[in-house]
Amino acid sequence: MDKRSPKILIKVNGTETNYKEEPTKQDAPPQEEFQWMLPSEQILQHNVVPFRAGNELSVEPKKRKGRRKQMILTVGTAVLLGTGFGFGVLHVLDGTKEEKSMPAAASVTSTTTTTAPAEKQTKSSEQQTQQSAALEELAVYVIQGNVFSTAERGQAALDDMKEKGMPGALINSDGKTFLFIGIANDEKGAKKLTASYKAKGFAVLEKRRVFTDKQVPAAFKKYEGLIGKTEKSLRTLIEQTSTVYTAGKISNEQWSELDKSVKELTKEGKSVEKAEVKKLLTYVSLSCDALQEYKETKDEKTFVKLQQLLLDGLVSYETVLTGKDS
Repeated sequence: MDKRSPKILIKVNGTETNYKEEPTKQDAPPQEEFQWMLPSEQILQHNVVPFRAGNELSVEPKKRKGRRKQMILTVGTAVLLGTGFGFGVLHVLDGTKEEKSMPAAASVTSTTTTTAPAEKQTKSSEQQTQQSAALEELAVYVIQGNVFSTAERGQAALDDMKEKGMPGALINSDGKTFLFIGIANDEKGAKKLTASYKAKGFAVLEKRRVFTDKQVPAAFKKYEGLIGKTEKSLRTLIEQTSTVYTAGKISNEQWSELDKSVKELTKEGKSVEKAEVKKLLTYVSLSCDALQEYKETKDEKTFVKLQQLLLDGLVSYETVLTGKDS
């Protein structure tokens, strides 16, 4: 059987043309073929090693370093967040125990803080008590009229002085009775006062008298602070009386301070129960009023009244120091 393709005659415009059917590629026998494959531009770029100068750094290591830093930062952040979260969970889980233990710690702290001020207050109050209990030495100049062996004779002489319009007070010491008819703060005031008495015909002399007792007796221990302040006011009154008597005036500042302190004493002394302490406060208060009148008028009778009140206050103060209460 003839396998060749049949001839086909086709007329085109009346002309016959022979066409021979060619076998298709499928029917053609396989032939070995070698295809030349040219590398693509991408492949060339990956395989080509770029030329760099000696001092030019590679871009790829920089990228790697940046990636390493980013990775380290990411890992570190994750570790920190995880740690914080873990502690937070532990804190929440242990919250109940902490709340239970806190009041105990707080109570210990509060006890410590409240105890310390209490101890300080106790120490400060003890120091104030010791300071108020210790009285300052009181030294004055008294104008002595006479000395008597018995209290009766001294009293008779005192009555006679008062009839003559002179001040006077009796103080018993060492078994004797002393008659004092004037008081001053310093030697200058005492000499001037002595001269005025001698001019009136009285045989007198000035004498310094010191009260060295520095502790308040147990009988008046309750009022030791008040007695200490009263003694200070009495001392100031005697000083200012001598100043007005010798210089004729007193500073407004000193007088204002003295008047204020005496008024505070008078107010504080309203609750005093001991008669001798009350008497001392009364003499100090009345002496302050008399001094105010004398510094304004310079009247002789007012001065005698002021001297009498100061002498009575001195005697009362000495009685308080002995611990006796009338």
